[in-house]
This record gives sequence, structure tokens and C-alpha cells, in this order.
Amino acid sequence: MFPMTRLIDNRFSGKKLRCVAIVSIVLSVVAFITWWFVAAADRGMRAELLRQASVAAKAVDVERVKSLSGSEWDRDKPDYLYLKNQLAAMREANPEYRFLYLMGRKPDGSLFFFADSEPAMSRDYSPPGQVYHEPTADLLSLFNTREPVVEGPVADSWGAWVSALVPVTEPRTGALRAVLGMDIDARSWRRNIVLKAGPSVGIMLLLLLCAASLTEITVRRRAEKKLKAANRNLEKATERAEKANAAKSQFLANISNEIRAPMNQIIDSSDVLMKTKLDIEQQGCVARMLSSGVTLMQLLNDILDIAKIEAGELHMQAVDFNLQELLYNISVLVLLRASEKGLEFDSINAPELPVYVSGDPGRLRQVLLNLTSNAVKFSDQGKITLKAEVAAETDKNVLLRFSVRDTGMGIPAARIPL
Repeated sequence: MFPMTRLIDNRFSGKKLRCVAIVSIVLSVVAFITWWFVAAADRGMRAELLRQASVAAKAVDVERVKSLSGSEWDRDKPDYLYLKNQLAAMREANPEYRFLYLMGRKPDGSLFFFADSEPAMSRDYSPPGQVYHEPTADLLSLFNTREPVVEGPVADSWGAWVSALVPVTEPRTGALRAVLGMDIDARSWRRNIVLKAGPSVGIMLLLLLCAASLTEITVRRRAEKKLKAANRNLEKATERAEKANAAKSQFLANISNEIRAPMNQIIDSSDVLMKTKLDIEQQGCVARMLSSGVTLMQLLNDILDIAKIEAGELHMQAVDFNLQELLYNISVLVLLRASEKGLEFDSINAPELPVYVSGDPGRLRQVLLNLTSNAVKFSDQGKITLKAEVAAETDKNVLLRFSVRDTGMGIPAARIPL
């Protein structure tokens, strides 16, 4: 009995060691995969932030910066007010930006603020000429190297940030006139990394678990009859295929906002660029870029909506938004497309139309852009009209009617249902 007992104990110990080794390997693989996807997401976000900051720096009017003295006397200058409003508009275009600012360097090497995106009443406002006492090594060296950089997270008196720093130079001479900074809160940055890397890590873990399960099933079922093993493997394969299809739909639905965000940034950056000083050829290029971005966004919204429907994630929002501003932005985009085809465009808002309403601005924008895009597409001459009016109103609710009229070929009478 004693030798048999020791043999059983040895076998049990061997299985336990193998289990510990397998678990250790799996955990190591999971840790490596997680690290790799997180690092890749961080690199991608930094590259995108640097690209956005570079676009913003190119939109800054260097001549206006040169006219500033870097002191409190700039506060009432038109050029200072213009630059400050421009920075505030850039921040409003992307709520993830916490601060945008222009910095200069004094002869003694200290850094100061030309202008920032904060309103004058904000406790975080930095008046013109205010010295920045917490510069990082990257920020100081940029004034010498003129190499754009993304640093952080770094902390200062305002908080912890991931910052894109881009030189603002004269186009002809290349002389450095200022540094544009674009800050994103470090907590928001980490949250976005999790949102970007999480789905990819989840899919890799799912594939890893499926592979481990398949290996275990193969070992466990090796002694069974071939027919029974084949049937069970077929069932497992079917189940994995269904899970993979469900995971795909769920994945697309979950990252829809992550996909829309870069496209919105392209559109918003193009819109900001259109408001700068451009020659006729540049205006045409930016207009085509803005129009193409809107077209891609429409296609992207349609594709992602299908994925959300499959995953059961399509929901209507009920948020307060500025209806007049939404209609204005749509009109600007449609006007660009109509102008390319030589069409007239008119947007009519009824006087009683409310300014703020509660609803789903994204869906309303999507529907109106689809209707107006079709109107532009099927009209070769004439005029397109977008009209918004109040159809009915109660104490708590308002029913709005939106109509799009064009001078296209229309639908044959025989094809219109009675």
C-alpha cells in the first residue's frame, strides 16, 4: 500500500506542477498582449494629438503673434483678442482639449503666455505676459530644436496633462515666434487608452481562451470514439463561430464613438482651416477635404448603425442641444457641395423655431445630411432649399418639420405609391 500511495502522490504533484506552469504561461501571455495593445493605443493617440496640434499651429496667424508685446498691455489689442477667440474655438471644437495656449520666451530665458483658450473670468485664465514657472525640459528645448513633441503625463499647478507642443514659425524665414500647446487631462487620456485598447485585448483574450479550450478538449477527448469526438468538435466549432460573430458585432458597436472621433476631428479641423487666410486654390482643396470628410462620416454612420442594430446597441439620445447652431453647421457643409456643382442653396428657419431643444442631435444631423446630399447629387442646376419650422407645440413638447426641396429630376409619377 505504501508504494502505491507514493505513486499516486507523485502523479498528483506532477499534474499540479503542470497546471501551475500552464497558468503562469497564460498569465504571462495575457500580460504581454495587454501591454502591447496599451502601448500601441498610446502611440497612436500621441501621433494623432501631435497631428491635430500641428494643424492648429498652421492656422495661427504669425503676423498677429508678432504684433504682441507679451505683456499685460496686449489685453485690449485686436490681435490678442483674435488669437484668444481662435484658441477658444479650437478648444470648443474638441471638448477633450483642456487648454490651448501660445507661449513665448523672454531674453532671460523665462517663458510667458501670449494668449490662452480660457475666458477671462475663469480661475485657470492666464493673462498675457504671465510667466510660466514650471516648464519641462521638452518645452524648454523646443525653443532651440523647433521639433514638435508630445510629453506627459506631467503635472503642474493646473493639474496633470498630456501635452502636444508645436512651434509656430514664419512661413518664409522659419523663425520661431511662439509655441502652441494643446493639453489633455491625464485621467481622460488614460480612459481613452482603455477604451481603445480594451476591445482588442478582449478579442485576443477570447481567441487565447478558445485556443486553450480547444487544446484541452483535444487532449481530454483523445480516447473517445472518433465519431463522438468529430460530432463534439463540430458543435464546439459552431459555438465558437457564433461567439466570434457576436463578438464582432459587439466590438463594432462598442467602438463606434472611437471611430467617429477622428473623422469628426478631420471635419472640425477642416472647418477651422476654412476660416483662416487662404488663397483660392487652398480654399478649394480645404472645401473638397471638408466635403469628402462629411461624405465619409455619413457612410461610416450608416455602417456603424447596422453593426449597432445587430448588437442591439442602437439607442436614441435625449440631450439638450442648440438647434440653430446645428442647422447652421449643416448649411455650411451643404453650401460647399452645392457650390461645387454650381447650385444655389438656401436655408430657411421659421421665426418661431426654438434655439434649444432636447433630442438626438446626431441622428437629426445624419438624416438632414442624407436628404440634402441626395438633393445635391440628383440636381444638375437650380436651387436647393432646407426649411425648418414648427408643426405643433404644447407646454412641454414641440413637433418640428424639416423639408428639403430641390430642382432635380424627381420621381416619375408612375413610381409614386398612392
